[in-house]
Amino acid sequence: MKKGVVVLGAFLAFVMIKCEGNKPEVEGIVEPELEAVVVEQEVVDHHTSEDALDWAGTYYGSRPCADCEAVETKLTLSQDKAFTLVEKYKGKSEEEVIRTGKFSFDSTGMHVMMDAEGMPRLKVGENTLIFLDQEGQQVKGDLAERYTLHKAGVSLTQTEWKLVEIKGQPVTDSLTNLVPTLFLDTLNQRVSGNASCNQYSGSFTTNNMFFLHFNEMIATKKGCLGANIEQLFLSTLSKVDNYIITGNTLSLNKGKMATLMRFVPVEK
Repeated sequence: MKKGVVVLGAFLAFVMIKCEGNKPEVEGIVEPELEAVVVEQEVVDHHTSEDALDWAGTYYGSRPCADCEAVETKLTLSQDKAFTLVEKYKGKSEEEVIRTGKFSFDSTGMHVMMDAEGMPRLKVGENTLIFLDQEGQQVKGDLAERYTLHKAGVSLTQTEWKLVEIKGQPVTDSLTNLVPTLFLDTLNQRVSGNASCNQYSGSFTTNNMFFLHFNEMIATKKGCLGANIEQLFLSTLSKVDNYIITGNTLSLNKGKMATLMRFVPVEK
């Protein structure tokens, strides 16, 4: 039995060698060397302003006007794609023009289109809405910034504000030992705070748009030692007739004059 296995194994080895010897040789053909090819695939970012930005909220601005001082604008966009647009033509009429309706994003997801007649497209940015021209392009030139609405990061009322600038001068420790504060209480329509020495209070009126005026201001009369800007602060506060909130900064102004005072929220 073992002899038969040896003979069969020898026969198979002979057949394999014979087949290798009969394999035809092909001259002039060189097998190519395979090289590793790296294919770079472009990653496309499909995020748009509609799904990447927190666009819902209330935006404020003061747009240029052909026959008035400015168009004071307040635009609220809701998550359910509803809008409320409030406009007042400053220097021409005290009446507020209010329009409501629905809005949608265009196919790019970058622009808002409102269903109100005559409304241009708005470009959505980081906490901003930009009014575009009739061709759908951003306005260029010196007035370009005035076509931008800024999202209110904080509320005028129920926020405790601290003074950071008065009449163009930064509020520093060398200017006053105690930084003036401002708080507007919606429920009682009262304003109060510290004037850098004495406590003050009074009433205020606002249309929740831009108009703001302080009335019947009174203050305690304790003696003040050290640096303070109390008189300057209170006298400047009495001149305010409008405000604007840009980001987390509250600016109090008088007419078209330079900003009288700037505030930021008190850190809790």
